[in-house]
Amino acid sequence: MIGGGPRPDISVVIPAFNARALLPVQLRALNTQSDAPDFEVIVVDNGSTDGTGEVARSFAAEASYPLRVVRAAEHQGPGYARNVGAGQARADLLMFADADDVVSRWWIRSGKRAFETSFLWSGGATPMSEQEMRGDVEEVRARARDTDGWEPVRPGSLHEAFPVVMGCDFGCTRQAFEAIGGFDQSHGTAFEDNDFGLRAHRLGITVDHAPAVRIAYRVIPTFRAEAKRALGQTNGHVLDVVRYGLERESALPNPAEELARTAVAAVLMAAGRRDRNWTALGLRAAVATGLSRAWFRHRVLRRSPRPLIGLGYSAPSSLDSDL
Repeated sequence: MIGGGPRPDISVVIPAFNARALLPVQLRALNTQSDAPDFEVIVVDNGSTDGTGEVARSFAAEASYPLRVVRAAEHQGPGYARNVGAGQARADLLMFADADDVVSRWWIRSGKRAFETSFLWSGGATPMSEQEMRGDVEEVRARARDTDGWEPVRPGSLHEAFPVVMGCDFGCTRQAFEAIGGFDQSHGTAFEDNDFGLRAHRLGITVDHAPAVRIAYRVIPTFRAEAKRALGQTNGHVLDVVRYGLERESALPNPAEELARTAVAAVLMAAGRRDRNWTALGLRAAVATGLSRAWFRHRVLRRSPRPLIGLGYSAPSSLDSDL
């Protein structure tokens, strides 16, 4: 059995990889929840090498909630870590956060309310720069204009083939999680959350929008970070398009046409006939190249990885934490 005592209303799962410097702020944000039902927090150490697990364990003494740390080092990626954490969770209502963000003071309360009308919801985020995320929890919340105001959950539409699930801020009932199958590790470190939403819609489970379940979302606006994110999302999107036969539903452009348009844009910029935003052009070129590579690999060569849905998830009664 996992743990003892009464079961909490909500289990919060936080995948963490080399998050020693940032995780404590998120844990403090969860330590200052207002009007929250009983909840527990499970930090899943995804093979960190910087002592993330030790930092999380040391926080347990001051936490106002049950805090457990579990290891998930066999595979790299937040989806795998979330599967492991969900299997360790004692509650039937699961909420997911990231180690480097800051949840609202009313995050747990609002999440519980969202579950009253939704089996699967994605929350609201205020993008914040590295500078804006500095300081203590309340300073970050003030910059994000945190509020206890409630906004009704907006139902999703099953007509949307590619719903957005923010892996850093979403909630799911255990019943829905198990019906969907958990996260697909074949997506690695990108698009695994949107793939989760795509498979939910294919089962008839809508991804609803819960804007009142707010977080301050850390954004790293460097070219390298943006390009890496865009390439990961593009590859994952193409993988699912091919895997589930969604060519007609996809809004991605034709790879060859996008490469040609990018080349034309470069010529026009060089000739001074278009504003010279070389950073944006470089990002567009990277995405166009990545799109072409993804289509060639997954559609032409048919070398897509096999699905690994639910890898790491086990029945909650059969696992133990290392704390």
